[in-house]
Amino acid sequence: MEVRSCLSCVILSVAYVGLGLSQTGASLEMPQWVVTAGDHIQVKLTLEDPADCDTDAYVQFAKRGGDGQFGVGGRIRSGQTTATIEGAVPRDIPAGDYLSGRGYLDPCPDYVNITRFTVPSKILRVKAFPSPLPAPTTGDLELSLTQKQFLETKAVQLGNIDGELNARLEKSSADTPELRSFLMLTVMRADDALKATEDQYRQKFLKSGEAAPAFFEDFHAQYQDLLSTLKGPIIGAAGPELRVSASLVFVQLKERNREGAHSGALPTAAIAVLKVIKDNIAAYLYVEKSGRITFDAQLTSYPPGARISYRKAIDDENSYIDYSMPTNIEKATFDLATWVFKFHKDGCADDQIRRIDPYEDTEPNVSVEFNHCRGK
Repeated sequence: MEVRSCLSCVILSVAYVGLGLSQTGASLEMPQWVVTAGDHIQVKLTLEDPADCDTDAYVQFAKRGGDGQFGVGGRIRSGQTTATIEGAVPRDIPAGDYLSGRGYLDPCPDYVNITRFTVPSKILRVKAFPSPLPAPTTGDLELSLTQKQFLETKAVQLGNIDGELNARLEKSSADTPELRSFLMLTVMRADDALKATEDQYRQKFLKSGEAAPAFFEDFHAQYQDLLSTLKGPIIGAAGPELRVSASLVFVQLKERNREGAHSGALPTAAIAVLKVIKDNIAAYLYVEKSGRITFDAQLTSYPPGARISYRKAIDDENSYIDYSMPTNIEKATFDLATWVFKFHKDGCADDQIRRIDPYEDTEPNVSVEFNHCRGK
């Protein structure tokens, strides 16, 4: 495919003024949304209207909140709506998030003006050109640069789904049947993305028969749990509650400085969906940065000497496993998933139950205090 490589030509063409031929919008698809400066990228461009002639199509990416831009381009034939546009990401552009923002076609013969079309705002995360190449992170896994880039790409893709949900909630956050339908669609998209990520992870990085990291199964269960609840009736305070505390999650979302802050209170259903998607993103980034598919926890009790049993949150309530030693424990390692811990202390009236979300806190201190103990 013949592609114009002159970046200055791309930038200069945008300066032309005029509407040119009729064209409305376009969609973009990319095999990955995290790249390193210097990488060659390909983008599938689909126009809403067929091209009027054989010409070149371009899309520009501009750095969010700063200077820096580059373009990719490629040939599209008369009457076609799809084209593969490509180009190299300049090695010297600053690292950061770049948004697709401008798209246009070169003038047809006997025309002078370019034809602009709208492009959906997608995030392309660009990492700085490495010199020398950084060493892979070690830990539970030996992550290659390809594996790290794969996980970061998946986090960015989920971030786009999260961004679309936030944009919808900014318009209206009333808990209506329309919002519930949108939330269910969002959850299904997120679960489909999770399944695709798991399938690709197995194919690319796991040996035959090797189990996938536990967080995949954990999030599948959480997404299905959300769908079941979202299908229920929309009732006020007396209605069924989701399995997360709306007020607690809203505080957590604010503390984590997430995008998409809302002026009004969000319904419990929307908060729950936001939280699970954010946790899913956090899981990918934790593995990418740490090279681990496990996390460490402190297990403490007052008074000490409590026996501990534990199970994954998605497992049956009678499937607790006894931990090998009593509290206090400075460091215990578990698979990256949501866990439920039960603490029992002889002579104390009530067992203590704690549910731990390691995506929110990757080094939790699971601590309990017993009351009504004999001799206390």
